[in-house]
Amino acid sequence: MLLINFSYNINDFEKFVDIHPLKEKSFILDFASTISKDKFNSVIYPSDLDKDNEIHKIALNDYVHEMGKTSLAKHIGRSQKDIRSLNYDGLSLYWLTAFSEKHPQNCVLKNVFYFKHLSDKLKPAENITIILPSTGLHFSNSLQTYLIKKGFKPKNITFNRAATFNYNTRSYISHLRHFYSRIYVVRQEAKKNIVSENIKSDNLIFTYFPQTWKGDNNGDKILNGIEHYSEILNKKTKYIPYFFDYSLISSELKYKKWDQQIFSAFPNRIHTFIFCTKLLKLHNDIKKINFNFGEDSFVDNTSIKHELYEVLQSNMEYLFNYAWLKLYFKTIENKVKVFYQDEFYIPGRIISSAVKNSSNKKISTYGVQHGIFYEAHTVYSITNDEIGATRNRKNGYPFPDSFIVWGNYFKNHFLKFNSLNKNFVVEAGNIKYIKIHTNKVETLIANKPTDKIKMLWCTTLQVDTVNQYKKLLKQFLNDNPSVQIIARCHPLVDLKNFIYNDLISEEHKASFFFSETSSIFDEMQNCNIVLSTSGSTIFLDAMVVGKPIFNLVNDDYFMGDLGQNEMENIKSKTDLQNAFNSFMTKKYEKKDYSKILHLSSEKWLSLLK
Repeated sequence: MLLINFSYNINDFEKFVDIHPLKEKSFILDFASTISKDKFNSVIYPSDLDKDNEIHKIALNDYVHEMGKTSLAKHIGRSQKDIRSLNYDGLSLYWLTAFSEKHPQNCVLKNVFYFKHLSDKLKPAENITIILPSTGLHFSNSLQTYLIKKGFKPKNITFNRAATFNYNTRSYISHLRHFYSRIYVVRQEAKKNIVSENIKSDNLIFTYFPQTWKGDNNGDKILNGIEHYSEILNKKTKYIPYFFDYSLISSELKYKKWDQQIFSAFPNRIHTFIFCTKLLKLHNDIKKINFNFGEDSFVDNTSIKHELYEVLQSNMEYLFNYAWLKLYFKTIENKVKVFYQDEFYIPGRIISSAVKNSSNKKISTYGVQHGIFYEAHTVYSITNDEIGATRNRKNGYPFPDSFIVWGNYFKNHFLKFNSLNKNFVVEAGNIKYIKIHTNKVETLIANKPTDKIKMLWCTTLQVDTVNQYKKLLKQFLNDNPSVQIIARCHPLVDLKNFIYNDLISEEHKASFFFSETSSIFDEMQNCNIVLSTSGSTIFLDAMVVGKPIFNLVNDDYFMGDLGQNEMENIKSKTDLQNAFNSFMTKKYEKKDYSKILHLSSEKWLSLLK
């Protein structure tokens, strides 16, 4: 039996094998690379079959362009309408779906396309089981159709669970009533935050509450540098709170740095009633419409309708945020610049659309790169099909007026998928990195071979941590007693106890310490070398403070050419030892990071004038 795992939640796999024990000749192809090979020796990862990621590159290209075509799918019987024509007050529901976002981990389709191109390398199997996450069950029908075409009999194809959807009109009306009642309570709290004073601002910064808001003393933890440089230029700045959870709106939210006019613009009862009425109409419209996706598409009417219904039901706050922000932007009377992160994710799309459809010409919008992206991070692989003939297409991809990136690499990478004007992408740099770089400490170089050399090992998932220690670090520490490892765990995956008690050998415990500092930049300045891993932003943090970076390459997180010339890429014990020897003999060449990170403030100062 062939078992294909598409879920990044290991519980989905474990629950299945608990009920259906694997047969002796079974083998597992794990696209999420979360199943331990130590526990299941029949596990293979895609990189085991695709050593140089050549097949992965083909699959990524296919996925990106097929999703571009999907965004143009026509209504059957109404060829003048496409999938993007279903909209709430100008915002297409399609652009709020998970598969239009194309996040490689939040949508299974990226790995489904990889499986499609990798399948010829697999051993023949009579039976096949597909492990899908709960958010991907609606693709089971199209996957089964594909597998039947590949020669599998329907009775030999199984899924870890059945897809069940309940989107009837009666239950949706009940859902809308509950939402209307809940919004009434939120509105009463919002009214308590209304102030008569209306201080005009030059720059407005979106902050997620409470995720990125750090209070009046610090502002937004990611974009507070905009406030800092605005003050230098004597420009007035306010923050706009973006709420994912309306239960957090209370009468205590009168932060001085917030534009309290956002609460004045909260939709009234009539607006909310009209909002619910329009959503009910859209819910019924989806029932009546079918789309033509072509014979070989992994998207079918079952999957698209599920995603559209999810926007209307599970993600109703998305649409209400849009309605709220649209009213807010109409109230702005002076020229203002608006900055926001998650620029091409759903929150950013909502903000871009709200400004555009408010028809307020006094507002300029700037999407700010908030995280790393590279070849396999397909959110940023935006094609001309998605954009439309022009960026002003009515139901085309929701764009800010400008996209601010961290450096030249990111600008070139973003533009290679489309024909957007190069001036749309502004290479201004990561504003947080720029501030830190100004005060960085120069790299520490060991004076004597006998000195203790500190390596900062930044761990991610447990399965990757195990592989890195057993394949690289264990023997390296045996051969290099002068090395100390300072382990720093991912804030969402704390492996401290696991590493110390279950992973490292007894003889290595004296060489292992754990990071105790709150700031990773402070920790890096106390170390000699940073051990990063593919898919992590740690190597960028190390670049900012000028530290040598040994990148422990994980081919399951394909980064393309990002960092190829700026890091020591470690694929074997020999690579690690050679890089370390160069460092110790001072033959280590200082890298030029300027192509990846722009680390001066002049462009930001120009933007904020």
